[in-house]
Amino acid sequence: MGTMHSLTIKKLRLSEFCLFRLAGQKVVILDELEDVECLEGDTVTFRCRISPSDYAGAKWYLDETLLYTNELNEIQVLSGGFHTLTFKQLARKDTGTISFAVKLRSLGFNVYFLSHLTCAVLHLLMTPERRPTICKSLEDCEAIEGGGLILSCVTSKPCHILWYKDGCLMWNSSRYFTSRLGCEARLTIREVCKTDAGVYECSAGSVTTRAAVAVKGTNRDLFVTCLLWVEHFCHTFETHTLRL
Repeated sequence: MGTMHSLTIKKLRLSEFCLFRLAGQKVVILDELEDVECLEGDTVTFRCRISPSDYAGAKWYLDETLLYTNELNEIQVLSGGFHTLTFKQLARKDTGTISFAVKLRSLGFNVYFLSHLTCAVLHLLMTPERRPTICKSLEDCEAIEGGGLILSCVTSKPCHILWYKDGCLMWNSSRYFTSRLGCEARLTIREVCKTDAGVYECSAGSVTTRAAVAVKGTNRDLFVTCLLWVEHFCHTFETHTLRL
């Protein structure tokens, strides 16, 4: 079932004779797909972002094959216009071009046409190359509210990295920024707030490293707390003195 649209023109004049056309919803791809190299058996996630965020007519393809969610593929639509495709237990047949297409239906015909498209290449390394390992793990740390924080891990070789917080996949935003320099992967958090506390995970395919981040208040918060405690103590002391 779709949505019916109607246009009513009252008291139509001869001068108003023309061809009316219903245009499809304009969709813009904000974040493009990126090429990925993986080993057989790995798990990989492709992600992109579109606007408007509530558009539901997007499709994923491997070469020309339409993809669906099953035991090895997972397609998700997340808040904010984010769309993800996850391949589990990669096999040779998964090598190819991954496409994320926004399709609109042409009015009056059962014909679809591509409106917007973003592609990436999934390449599996078939050589008996060693899988990446974690050389430097994430470390538990404590951040100051309002300050900055950098989490970093080092792998044995450059590879595809995904960051998670409390089990949820993370995206670049105004406060979160992921970067890679050679074998080092970094997650930068700006203007740390209390909600940033949690368990962070750096995933390099089949190997991961985790760390717990705690957030404490500033010295000003501690000073205010002390003042409140002193005020409470003085009030209690005065009340006790008056009773005596």
